[in-house]
Amino acid sequence: MIINLSLEDLTRIFDFNYVARGIEYAKNGRVLSSEVHDKNHKINATVQGSGLNKYHCVVTYKEEARYISGTCGCPITYNCKHVVAVIIDHMEKQHISISPKNVAPQGDFPLDNWLRGLSQLKADKSHQKQYKDELHFVFDIKTDLQHGRHLNVSAIKTQRLKSGLWSKGSKLAIDSVVKTSYLSQSDMDLLRLIDAITDSQHTADYRLLGSSAEYVLQKIIATERSHWQALNNQPLQMGETLIAELDWLLLDELVEVRALSHPELILIPLESLMYFDDKKNLIGTLQTALSVDASYALATAPAIPAEQCKQVKKALKQIFPKSNIAVPTIEIRKVKEKIKPQPCLRVYSVKEDISLPFMMSADYEDYADLHFEYDGIDVSPHNTDKVLKRQVDGHIEQITRDFKLEQAWIDSIYKMGLELEDIMEQPSEFMRLYHVDYEHGWLDFSDKDVPTLRAEGWKVTIDPSFRFDVVNVDAWYADLQDNNGGDWFNLELGVKIEEEMISLLPVLVNFIQQQTRAKTLDTFLEQHDDEPFFMTLDDGRVIRVELGKVRHIIETLVELYDPNALDLEGKLRLSRYQANQLNTLGETNMQWAGSNAPLLFAEKLAGFKEISPVTVPKTLKASLRPYQQQGLDWLQFLREYKLSGILADEMGLGKTVQTIAHILKEKEAGRMLDPCLVVATTSLMVNWANEVKQFAPSLKVLVSQGDDRKQNFDDLANYDLVLTTYPLLPRDKEVLCAQHWHLVILDEAQHIKNPRSKVAVTARELTSNHRLCLTGTPMENHLGELWSQFHFLMPGLLGDEKQFRNLFRKPIELLADDARQQQLNKRIAPFMLRREKSLVAKELPEKTEIISSVELSGQQRQLYETIRVTMNEKVRQEIDKKGIARSQIIILDALLKLRQVCCDPRLLKFDAAKKVKNSAKLEQLMEILPEMILEGRRILLFSQFTSMLRLIEDELVKRHIDYVKLTGQTKDRTTPINRFQNNEVPLFLISLKAGGTGLNLTAADTVIHYDPWWNPAVEAQATDRAHRIGQKSKVFVYKMIVAGTVEEKINALQQKKKALADALFGSAKQADTLTEHDIQALFEPLK
Repeated sequence: MIINLSLEDLTRIFDFNYVARGIEYAKNGRVLSSEVHDKNHKINATVQGSGLNKYHCVVTYKEEARYISGTCGCPITYNCKHVVAVIIDHMEKQHISISPKNVAPQGDFPLDNWLRGLSQLKADKSHQKQYKDELHFVFDIKTDLQHGRHLNVSAIKTQRLKSGLWSKGSKLAIDSVVKTSYLSQSDMDLLRLIDAITDSQHTADYRLLGSSAEYVLQKIIATERSHWQALNNQPLQMGETLIAELDWLLLDELVEVRALSHPELILIPLESLMYFDDKKNLIGTLQTALSVDASYALATAPAIPAEQCKQVKKALKQIFPKSNIAVPTIEIRKVKEKIKPQPCLRVYSVKEDISLPFMMSADYEDYADLHFEYDGIDVSPHNTDKVLKRQVDGHIEQITRDFKLEQAWIDSIYKMGLELEDIMEQPSEFMRLYHVDYEHGWLDFSDKDVPTLRAEGWKVTIDPSFRFDVVNVDAWYADLQDNNGGDWFNLELGVKIEEEMISLLPVLVNFIQQQTRAKTLDTFLEQHDDEPFFMTLDDGRVIRVELGKVRHIIETLVELYDPNALDLEGKLRLSRYQANQLNTLGETNMQWAGSNAPLLFAEKLAGFKEISPVTVPKTLKASLRPYQQQGLDWLQFLREYKLSGILADEMGLGKTVQTIAHILKEKEAGRMLDPCLVVATTSLMVNWANEVKQFAPSLKVLVSQGDDRKQNFDDLANYDLVLTTYPLLPRDKEVLCAQHWHLVILDEAQHIKNPRSKVAVTARELTSNHRLCLTGTPMENHLGELWSQFHFLMPGLLGDEKQFRNLFRKPIELLADDARQQQLNKRIAPFMLRREKSLVAKELPEKTEIISSVELSGQQRQLYETIRVTMNEKVRQEIDKKGIARSQIIILDALLKLRQVCCDPRLLKFDAAKKVKNSAKLEQLMEILPEMILEGRRILLFSQFTSMLRLIEDELVKRHIDYVKLTGQTKDRTTPINRFQNNEVPLFLISLKAGGTGLNLTAADTVIHYDPWWNPAVEAQATDRAHRIGQKSKVFVYKMIVAGTVEEKINALQQKKKALADALFGSAKQADTLTEHDIQALFEPLK
């Protein structure tokens, strides 16, 4: 009885696990005995089971129906592994191998076997996820003397590494492997199948042999854990069957066989001719017209010399009489002379993938491949053949080379900077590769040398892969589109190449980022205008422009630079405040498209110094000096274009009156539909109120200060001007932010230098049509203070805080980068107006007197009122008794005490005064002194109280301000005078009695009367220490007066009655000029 079943037949009839175990049982000789009954097609056998158990099996086989089954005495009873072992044993005794090619049995198969197979697949998947170790298979082609070329497989235990790669692992000896946790039952069965068909012993590499090898190969690939040659190659997959046409290929004087339709495949000789496709990672069947052995033998044939072709052709006809295989007949023609070659150069780039356990990346290598073309024959410079050969219509043609000319061309290539890189052996020639060490060298070669070579007759081929193909630019263009009602616009910037518009903003921004990180941008921009500048486009093309044509564009983008500013279309979103940076782009002969409004605005900003003058408002009760008129023009210009700015004139040049004139102009034009808000220091409230009253009495003003300020909150809209203080701004935030303002003014705006302070945050939340900062010192310590003010005025002009720090603060403050400083100056120039006294000196009088008022508050105010009430009562009692003329002493004593309270309560000797810690006038002095010194002022500070000078000294020491002092106790008067005159110190403290006369201090340009002397003549004499013959600078005189107090009353009376000073401080004969009304005015209560 003959049983001839394939492995597929058995797995269709029996459970796969039973087939694998049955093969193993048969191989290990567990079939103890068998008896064949041909008539009834049965086999009776005894099989050794597990342990000592022996089972009787009966196998029934009907060949015509291709039906086989068996019963067994084991617990399974039917179609078990013991039955399979009997079948395999019987086939081996008949020398029949398990063939995968026999026809599979027809008919239905048990459903439970199919379902069991699906369950096993699920079990295998879940099993693999439970363990770190996995079973993988690696295939390779081996060749040895005994077996020739054959397919090997190794079973490897491996683990996934953190890098994602597989570990080296260890190979398993299949014949001795035992069931372990990481091996599924399917894995064990597959290992047994491999062991069943291989003849390898005592090794970890197994040859797949015999008729079942192809079937086992498919089973292994189905695990999705098999690889070609190395574990970290991609898992193998089964490919489709391919048809290969075998033919002979003529190469010079040799012919060789090729699988012409698939020459790139690796052949695997199994029962069928198999292939491995290393590009697609596939294994499949290769179908040919000949047998496997014949196809494989022809495919591996050596090259045949031309003279032996006839002999080989005859032999092949005898071996394969029915095939169409033929060898072409080769005849050699005589040599072709005087063929002039053409030098050819192909430039290309190669992406080299780097895959290591510690890195995965890609790099590029760039090459030039030099060869020479002789009448259609390409030859490498390294080829030493004197004669070239080629096949023409079945014949060989020969051409003589011109080595002298070739060498001349090679030398010319060397002179262009290309160097020999490598020699790569090919089947019939050598290629010579040249390379340039640096990318810039390739760009120069592509830009300059390629055109030269082509002009000399070279054939230069630019491969699409080449990264440095330089394209010429026809023109630049810019497109501006309004966005959001003119407050924002989108800028597109690019080049025109053969009618194609290409946006370059992404490329340029990326270039700026790279140069900034490398700190080489400034060096790059310092190059000559003729230097080439190369940019790589997204599609790999490189464009070339001269640096001179793109310098302005790069500098402009540096100023506008924001890494997040480009939208999805590659356009730059800019605020209208940044329009002035576009002005330089007009110098590049650029073609502009879209809206011209930003350009016109940029031109206006660029020429803001020539702004047309406006008329002074009729209601202004002052005459503006020329520079103040320009300030008003500038403020009106900012308003016209919905801009904001900083009026940063030096102290004493009239920032307040210029601002008042601007407010009046807005009201006069009917544009001021909402009130204006001024936020200032507490000490400046009186100055503002007084100057508005003096210069703009038509304005309705509200001083929002004090505990009773809240009663006016509902009426803010009914005023023209509201004055408040920095401390009150956050406290009144809800009310002030609810009101829309026509203009918000921050006086002494350096108070918002910390952008995260409550004051700065609240100021930015105010809503208004326009904003203005007034400060003589827009920056005291660092540029961040300037950024904070512009962040209030025009958010976005200087970028966010991080951008400003990287673009301006670090380069300027840490590196002293003058170019970056100039960029910053240029950006803010239209929005900051600053005039120094030296620049407008011709417009100033020789001496400018300024009243600096301050108000008392808190305990100091209460102390003043207490003393005023007490002394007023004493003075009146004394006058009632003796009359005014004889009451001079008591009057002077009362006035002295009130003046001392105004200067500093600590000047008084009683305990109640010593408890008062604050001094409004001293605080104001300490606000203005640092600003004056920062401006370079040379200051004389007078006080008639030497004890007050000591208190001022204490504050100066705290602030590290250098000074000298002169009082009646100073023995060495020469040293402090010389130090001040020689510009060693900026401040001179002088008591009126010690320095009021006799000194010549022409180094000074500023005089401060801390406590004004009641006699104008004495005060004038002190001022004349600076304002005298030899003085070259204009002198500013500041009189510090406490508003509403005796100081202000005496100052007002001095203007009306010149004789008052004589009445108070002169002879008794003149005392009768002081009236009862004058005494009453001097002791009026504070309002």
